Amino acid sequence: MGLRLKKNLTIKFIGYLIFLTVIPLLVVGLISLRVSTEILTEESRVFTIEVVKEQREYLDLQLEQVENLIANISGVEEITEALLEGESFDTYTNLATQARIGYILNGYLNLRGLLSIDIFTEGGNQYHVGDTLNIDNIRVDVKDRIYEEALASDKNVLWTGIEDNVNGNSAEEKVLTAAKILKRTDRESLEQIPVGMLLVNYSVTDIYERFSRINLGEGSYLMVVDAKGRIIYHPNQSFLGSQISPVFIEKLTSDDGILSTDVGGEEMFITYAYSSKSNWYVMSLIPANTFTAKTSLIRTVTFSLLAICFCFAGIAAILITQNIVNPILKITDQFRSFQEGTLDYRTRLESKWDDEVGELVTWFNAFVESLAAGQESEKRLSESEERYALAVRGANDGLWDWDLRTNDIYLSPRWKEILGYEEDEIGNDPDEWLERIHPDSQQEVKMKIDAHRQGRTPYFESEHRLCHKDSSYRWVLARGLALFDKTGSAYRMAGSHTEITSRKQAENPLRYDA
Repeated sequence: MGLRLKKNLTIKFIGYLIFLTVIPLLVVGLISLRVSTEILTEESRVFTIEVVKEQREYLDLQLEQVENLIANISGVEEITEALLEGESFDTYTNLATQARIGYILNGYLNLRGLLSIDIFTEGGNQYHVGDTLNIDNIRVDVKDRIYEEALASDKNVLWTGIEDNVNGNSAEEKVLTAAKILKRTDRESLEQIPVGMLLVNYSVTDIYERFSRINLGEGSYLMVVDAKGRIIYHPNQSFLGSQISPVFIEKLTSDDGILSTDVGGEEMFITYAYSSKSNWYVMSLIPANTFTAKTSLIRTVTFSLLAICFCFAGIAAILITQNIVNPILKITDQFRSFQEGTLDYRTRLESKWDDEVGELVTWFNAFVESLAAGQESEKRLSESEERYALAVRGANDGLWDWDLRTNDIYLSPRWKEILGYEEDEIGNDPDEWLERIHPDSQQEVKMKIDAHRQGRTPYFESEHRLCHKDSSYRWVLARGLALFDKTGSAYRMAGSHTEITSRKQAENPLRYDA
């Protein structure tokens, strides 16, 4: 018992200490950690969104310059006329057209990042200026596919994204391609008839140099994806042109936004912005742990303080055990002896403390003294009760005790026995007595009771008949006294019933003879 008390008090104290000090500190630390993480995350997201939108605007500006270039070239009347003339089978004319168009196109090669300009005619001719003059190795399948896509597109200039360079002899194998169908108006049907395709190749190296200079933090990077889900820019150049997962593309549901997804087994926050000009996405990928790494100091300080608090709690528990728990254990042992009946009432605990524990010991000693006095009083009371019980049994009377405030009455077993009832056959309602009075005497008995309750008689006394269980009537002599409060109101009345049936039966012949 003592060991359990010791453990309980110590454990409770540690629990309260943790609840009042450690847990609030933990809550504050976790809230601070969460709030700081959210603030840093929000700030990083805002910064990242601005960076992504800025790079999208830069990319749109570059594409717009290329589109302006294409518009200028396609608007040159000399080129259109040269294309029409170049469709003849005259070798001299074809060479002259090649020279004229090449001369015109050379004037547009000063745009940064522009790699080459090609015009492919319906008749199969090609006019080229760019990084190489050797056009012997043309990827016809790539050229035809781009032509079909441009022909089917409703855009004036179609950005097909990152493609294999149509010119296989070029130094750059992957390029960004913009295509425009060149048309003429048929004079008879007034319909627009395709006469060729203007194809502009933009260098991915220029895009790479621009985007690779942007530092988003460790493990973070930018990425540009074309309309077909192919990578235009990635820090790792080996990924250029590779296809990303269609499932990932389906998550990009708006013009710009932020989402969290798994990339290569690592959770990443992705901020993206959509370019309506090219149908490309510019996006940033930031590892989720980048945000939590910035709050590592708060986490370290919080858990260090928690460890210190636990150490203080342990030291405090030892001191509490020595100065509070152990003294209480001595008092507990004395109470246990009291409960087991082995307490020596002469025993007194020595008080060595001037605090609450010492006061507790003092009061315990006073309690033992009162127990000793109470034991003596209880012994005397027990003797008195024994004398009273013996007197009641000798009198053979039925006792009753009526609480006038609650209107409950106690009827002793002997009282019920006089009328032939068992203990549980009569309740504690006063009517159990009053309603069993013979009708001829009921009113008189009630009047005598009321008279005594009102203090008009010194005591209550009445001889009347009560109905027996067998429906016969038995004579009883009822006596009682009432107790009154300070206001003179009776609050309790008690007395006895003495059976006098035999006496009454003996009196009747005498009364008759008289």
